Amino acid sequence: MLFRERPADFSPACEAASCFCEYGLEFLLLYRSGEYTNPFLWGLPGGTVDPGESPSQAARRELEEETGLVLPEGAFALIRPVYIRRPTRDFTLHLFRAPAAAKEPIRLNPLEHTDYRWVAPAGAKSLPLIPEAEACIDLAYPC
Repeated sequence: MLFRERPADFSPACEAASCFCEYGLEFLLLYRSGEYTNPFLWGLPGGTVDPGESPSQAARRELEEETGLVLPEGAFALIRPVYIRRPTRDFTLHLFRAPAAAKEPIRLNPLEHTDYRWVAPAGAKSLPLIPEAEACIDLAYPC
């Protein structure tokens, strides 16, 4: 479950960062392999913030690791942090947006992701998304 405000009993196990990597009116979604959490669902590039790393540095690193896209550090604009509660843990998710100079080339690590799509916000909602992804899309692209 996604919370816009930090719940009083929130106890985050970690911090994570995700990025709406945008090209024109579309953003990049990745299809998760069966090897990791939320298998066979679409989600944003992102992952855990490493020790000593800022959330924007994590978003940049995860985008590069997961897609091969290298964007300048200053390209990542914070949308907002949100608070995620899953049955086994709480975590803070920092949502960013960053413009891509081109749609290609995308180089996926097949152990993590098996497909990608550039999608408009409305079109993304018709895909099977990881939990909380639709709420994140609504935060980034309010109607």
